[in-house]
Amino acid sequence: MSTASINNWCLTSVSQAQSSLIKSSTLRPSIVARLNSPASPPSLIRNEPVFAAPAPIINPNWREDMANQSYEEAIEALKKLLKEKEDLKPVAAAKVEQITAQLQTPSDTKAFDSVERIKEGFIHFKREKYEKNPALYSELAKGQSPKYMVFACSDSRVCPSHVLDFQPGEAFVVRNVANIVPPYDQVTIF
Repeated sequence: MSTASINNWCLTSVSQAQSSLIKSSTLRPSIVARLNSPASPPSLIRNEPVFAAPAPIINPNWREDMANQSYEEAIEALKKLLKEKEDLKPVAAAKVEQITAQLQTPSDTKAFDSVERIKEGFIHFKREKYEKNPALYSELAKGQSPKYMVFACSDSRVCPSHVLDFQPGEAFVVRNVANIVPPYDQVTIF
């Protein structure tokens, strides 16, 4: 085997003795190119959260929003706005009454329970999907042979099964950061 390095590329050819070890019945020249880089590959794993977008407000709460300003600042800003735009007085009065009523009404909404949400999601799947199509899930329990392999981003806002309307067993789905498909490192090419 001979090796030559050109501009950090390593070119290797296989000798006849080595090629006899290869299952190929004919002898043909082979060249392998491998990029040798002394620098370590970039690290994509961080010990801090990644925020692609601001967190959505699922259930806005007036009490939390109003806590950002003092009461006096809010009143002064409202007075200034109403002086500039006289036609907003009836709208502002109605809104103030609505907010006052909301703040005085005791909220009987429970705090969001993430574990309960996951349980409810599973129960919904069981009732609406699994129990309504037992033949499909019985077949999937025996094996799978999907026609597709989809590489998709791990972003929670985009679910490949929903976007592409895949049913269980139709596709292998690989989810990772930024849809990156790592290069296949094949040492020799014949």
